[in-house]
Amino acid sequence: MKRRLLRIACAILAVAIVVSTVWVTLFPTMRVQASGNYLSISTNVVVAAQIDNSQPQIQPYKATYVPPTVSKIQDNLFEINFSGAYHKVRIGTGTSQFISRMLFGAWDGECQIQLEMANITGNLGKATLTGTGENARITVENNSWKLEYYPVPPTAGFNEFGGIDYKMTIKRQTSYNQISFTYNANNVVAYHQPPLTQEEIDEGCIRPDYVVNSIAFYHETKGGTVTQTDADRGLTTGKIGHLYRMRCTDSSTIPKTTWLDWSLSGGNIIGTIDATWLSTATYPVTIAPVGDTFGYTTGGGTEVDIYVDDVYGMVATGASGTGVSISAYLRRYSSNKYMKGVLVKDSDLTIIANGTGSASAAIPAADDWVVSSFAVAPTITAIDYVVGMIVSGDAGYHYDATAGYTRKVDDSNSYTTPADLGSATSTASRRVSIYCTFTPTASYDISNVGTNPLPFGIVAASTTRYAFGSAPSDPVLTTECTWILTNNAAGACDLDMKMADFTGGVGWNIEESGAPGSDEVKILAYYNGQSPAGYLWLKNADQEFYDALAGSAHIHWDFSMLTGTSFTDGVAKSGVLTITAVAED
Repeated sequence: MKRRLLRIACAILAVAIVVSTVWVTLFPTMRVQASGNYLSISTNVVVAAQIDNSQPQIQPYKATYVPPTVSKIQDNLFEINFSGAYHKVRIGTGTSQFISRMLFGAWDGECQIQLEMANITGNLGKATLTGTGENARITVENNSWKLEYYPVPPTAGFNEFGGIDYKMTIKRQTSYNQISFTYNANNVVAYHQPPLTQEEIDEGCIRPDYVVNSIAFYHETKGGTVTQTDADRGLTTGKIGHLYRMRCTDSSTIPKTTWLDWSLSGGNIIGTIDATWLSTATYPVTIAPVGDTFGYTTGGGTEVDIYVDDVYGMVATGASGTGVSISAYLRRYSSNKYMKGVLVKDSDLTIIANGTGSASAAIPAADDWVVSSFAVAPTITAIDYVVGMIVSGDAGYHYDATAGYTRKVDDSNSYTTPADLGSATSTASRRVSIYCTFTPTASYDISNVGTNPLPFGIVAASTTRYAFGSAPSDPVLTTECTWILTNNAAGACDLDMKMADFTGGVGWNIEESGAPGSDEVKILAYYNGQSPAGYLWLKNADQEFYDALAGSAHIHWDFSMLTGTSFTDGVAKSGVLTITAVAED
């Protein structure tokens, strides 16, 4: 059974009847989305919150992820290079005092976005780079601010090529509630993504909370039909980046959270936090991306022993998705020692299905992040977990003494075959440097764009008419299709289609098996490359129209309508053709 993810009521047929002839008009196409986009454009990168370098795909183009390289060019100037995506990000300016400037270049610099933070209080000094590749982290701070930039691996629904998270910490209470970024761009247009209207919600639109009040960035002119050269470089739908909403968390014993919302104002990009929330928050306040990890992604300042066969972890709230790996900040005390990640339900201290990571995570001699990947991805939900680790030999783990966080320890387990904790010793206020990376539940975003409106003209009984205006070739050509249907999300989806009976007067029924009779119509849908034998005969119930439409790919489609033998009234009629995105199987 396929799970319905997103429905788009994309074709509304309005029919005015004159005795035995019909005038049919195809009304404006509509667009809905599940996650990521709002306008009739596609999305793929996060700038300042989470630069997700996901690239569009059109068949036969299929890009592959290449881990980023992170380098220090000079003091206070760093570069993160996503070679597989033809994207680069430069952080800083090379000046003696670090300036929070991010210069994002897409498609070998054809498009550029520059964001510079305008609210920094005091000098920041020199930024540091630790780690390499996906474990790299660029950090700079003073008495008021701490800024962190770090690459993250690919995450479905966010990006295909990995990305960059940008984390801000406000250390002291502030009198202002806005963070302003100057915005300069070349070949880029920014679009604000407002909350859905009630009408859109009623139509089945879904927008995750981290997409509300976000900013999408697109190529100024390109998108849709592009050259093969563009496709080879990943530029197909014109998406450059996406600045997602960010989560603010304070340091209360029970942490309080709120959102940082983005807006466009006077050529600047503004992040706004609720002023009342800030005035009552316990500092420091952390502003960070959402959707890719849960746990603590900072190497803590205190090191303590972890012993062989002991499970150490921290309670953290998960989210809907599938686990990818568990990362812990460790160093070994003797050679050839390893770490396994263990994901445990906090409610009953049982290891979840597939919740034990691989043993291939070697603990380094010096403090660094150790990653234990899940061989089979576990399913996670928005409940509390103990994000844990177990080691094959004595090592040191890190934590910060932070109110509101709980470390849990099972000091009698088995590294070879980790078992349910059964019971665990708790230590409050220890924020352990361990986190789970996960893939959020797949998001889907489809759009349908075409001629608007498109009159059929006068249609007589027992007559076939084509939305395009004439019968298509065998196979169907793209130039013979009225609409372009695009999967704007990163993951593949199937497309189902159905046609409702026409309403108005006596109505028209959709004939589903034979030639249409009185007050009936037969509708066939087809897409480019199909022969007549493959056309979909539409019914009232969903049927698969297209299998496995790749992320950011599109198809051209059209339909024909055969009218019945006669019409029994002249009352205007209308019917709705619905396209539904479902999980690919």
